[in-house]
Amino acid sequence: MPSRPPGAPTKFSSEEEALFVDCILRLSEYGFPLTVFDLRIVIRTYLKTIGRRDSKFKDNCPGTEWVSSFLKRPTNIKHNNKTNINRSRVAIDKATITTYIENLKEAVREIPPENI
Repeated sequence: MPSRPPGAPTKFSSEEEALFVDCILRLSEYGFPLTVFDLRIVIRTYLKTIGRRDSKFKDNCPGTEWVSSFLKRPTNIKHNNKTNINRSRVAIDKATITTYIENLKEAVREIPPENI
């Protein structure tokens, strides 16, 4: 009989959770660390985009306890990024914004405008 981890099953597949981790890390690299609220909205938007509803999430938005549990799971989010997610936004200068825009251009270059 295969063993499974204790507790309730996760709401998202490992691939979906990897996507969320990638989002957190990329935005942090660009100088825009996510707050807990930001991450909740990212996930709510993801659910809306794929047309999925989760009755356990109020207004289809995960709660702070879900985010806390998500961040405790084994991921490649380093400790300092876990701290960043709760900190207020970093000071933003012109160079940071320019780098962000250049990285964004590269990231969406092959995506049709109607899909952005």
